[in-house]
Amino acid sequence: MPNSVAQRRRDLRENQLRAILPRLFGELTDDTFAEILPHLNWKLLAGSESLFLQGDEGDGLYILVSGRLQVLLNKRTDRVA
Repeated sequence: MPNSVAQRRRDLRENQLRAILPRLFGELTDDTFAEILPHLNWKLLAGSESLFLQGDEGDGLYILVSGRLQVLLNKRTDRVA
């Protein structure tokens, strides 16, 4: 029975991540990779969608698996130091 489209996408993302993580953190065993997977939240963004906005509180680590992101900075600030 063929894998579902959702399963093939999940497998592709995991394979891409398996290729990226060693470049960031060093080699990972299969057991370590399996421990990490349940803690991941995959985000798929449309072309005009924002991952987060300037000034948002940090809430995690983001790893770009595929595609491109653009960083836009607002040079005006209303903050008082």
